[in-house]
Amino acid sequence: MVLKGKVRFYGWGDKLFGEYGPNEGISLPRNARYWFESASEEELHLLQIAGYPDGTNHKVTRVDVEAPKQADGGRSIWYDARTGELMKR
Repeated sequence: MVLKGKVRFYGWGDKLFGEYGPNEGISLPRNARYWFESASEEELHLLQIAGYPDGTNHKVTRVDVEAPKQADGGRSIWYDARTGELMKR
C-alpha cells in the first residue's frame, strides 16, 4: 500500500501489474516474485502487510529501502516474498 508518492509494481518478465498512488496498493499471492520502482519525484513510502500460515513464528520487521537509481531516473529492487529479502535488480 502506498502511503506517500507513486509506485509501479512489476512481476516476472517485467510485466507491469499497475501504478499506484496514496491509499492504493496491490495484493499478491504468497511467494510471488515482484519488483517495484518509484513513479514520481516525491519520496516513496510503502506499507507491506504479509500473511503467515498458522504455527509459524511471526516476526515484524521494518525495512528502509534506498534502491539504486535506474538509467531512466526510476528506482527498482526485487523483493523475494519467500525469504523477505530485498535484492538489487
